[in-house]
Amino acid sequence: MPDTPVYAANILYVLPAVIGLRLGLQTVARAAEAMFPLIMALFITMILTVAPNINPEHLQPVFEAGFKALVKANISYFAFATFPTVFLLMIYPSCVKEGKKASKAFLFGIFIAGLLLLIITTVCIACRRYVPQKEKAVTDRSRLLI
Repeated sequence: MPDTPVYAANILYVLPAVIGLRLGLQTVARAAEAMFPLIMALFITMILTVAPNINPEHLQPVFEAGFKALVKANISYFAFATFPTVFLLMIYPSCVKEGKKASKAFLFGIFIAGLLLLIITTVCIACRRYVPQKEKAVTDRSRLLI
């Protein structure tokens, strides 16, 4: 992997966007609708395979910072989770025929996306062991000596 040129990785990210731009929004939406069950199955599989490594004690340091710091972090998290909806709201008024039905589906989609992001973030924190900086430095020095 280190020998892979940066351009190859960039092409892998840009190519689907260019294809979607050429084919149109409706094609991208239908492809996303068709891929949704596969993505959800992979997501559930990932959570289930990582479940034995989840340790609820790893979540405790998150709550040590206090309520004010937790609220401040949640505001930035919420902004990150809902930022893509700004782009969808630019398209929303011109492409929708049934406003009420589409509004419910849009809000439900935002809720599900936020919930999935919350689940993956919580699982990542619960699985990762906190290593103090001092211990990292000692481990790095011992690797250099070996």
